[in-house]
Amino acid sequence: MQTFSNKIADIRYDEELKIMRINYKGFAASNLYRQAVEKTFDIALANRCTKWLITQEEFRGVNPNDTQWLAEVWSPKIAEKFREIGINERRKTAIVKADNVFADYIAHRVADDLQTEEENKIFDKEEDALKWLLASGNE
Repeated sequence: MQTFSNKIADIRYDEELKIMRINYKGFAASNLYRQAVEKTFDIALANRCTKWLITQEEFRGVNPNDTQWLAEVWSPKIAEKFREIGINERRKTAIVKADNVFADYIAHRVADDLQTEEENKIFDKEEDALKWLLASGNE
């Protein structure tokens, strides 16, 4: 099983469900956030995984410069890399939101910014997020 952890994220590929599981926690320092995002990409690419579950119950936010980098630099890069290896389907990301107004606001902004590169949806509960993520059609 491929995994990665740092102070702000726990990341693993769930071999049974064939999804990425990313859990963000605390306030994301820029270098740790970008490291976690890049490791997520590496693991997803190695497993040809386009379905991601992000949980943020303990997340407290991220720097706006990092959300801009995510939307403008990183997301187009990963979409291009996936196409290069023959994966043409859009990423599908389910986000279980934080119980924190600031982090929730950031999640909505980032989700809106990433709509061109991925299909995403924000949920209150992980079971609802998984149901949507694992559904074969777009709902």
